[in-house]
Amino acid sequence: MAKAAQLISDYLDGELDEAGLAQLAELLRNDATVVDQVVMDSFVHSQLHQWMNDRRIQEEILADAFG
Repeated sequence: MAKAAQLISDYLDGELDEAGLAQLAELLRNDATVVDQVVMDSFVHSQLHQWMNDRRIQEEILADAFG
């Protein structure tokens, strides 16, 4: 599963090459737990991305207000 975790991470970060994509696709076809992991990791990734974007916006607003 460690290999799957790395492939998923690389995929979500936009760093997965074609060979890695083929490996991930094969794992997804053959292992439902990998599908579940992609779903969970995708959710966490999107939530972190949203949180970081919200923080950046808040910091910009504060900088404008006090700068």
